[in-house]
Amino acid sequence: MRDLTVDIESAISSITVIVPEGVSARVSFSGGFTNVDIKGGWEKDGSVYVQSGSGPEIRITITMGAGSLKLRN
Repeated sequence: MRDLTVDIESAISSITVIVPEGVSARVSFSGGFTNVDIKGGWEKDGSVYVQSGSGPEIRITITMGAGSLKLRN
C-alpha cells in the first residue's frame, strides 16, 4: 500500500473532509478568509492538521480563497 496525495483548490466554498478514525492523515491548509472547524482526533500545528493512525498516510493540500473547512472523522 502507498500514501495518497490529494490537492483541492477552491475560490469561495464550504468543504468537509472526512477521514475515518485510525487512518493516518495530514491536511495542509492555506487560505484567506476561511474558518477551520475540527472535531475528532485532529491536532493542529500552525496551518497543518494531523490525525494519527496506521498504514499509508493521506496527504491533503487545500487552498481556499474564502469559506469554511470542516475536518471530521
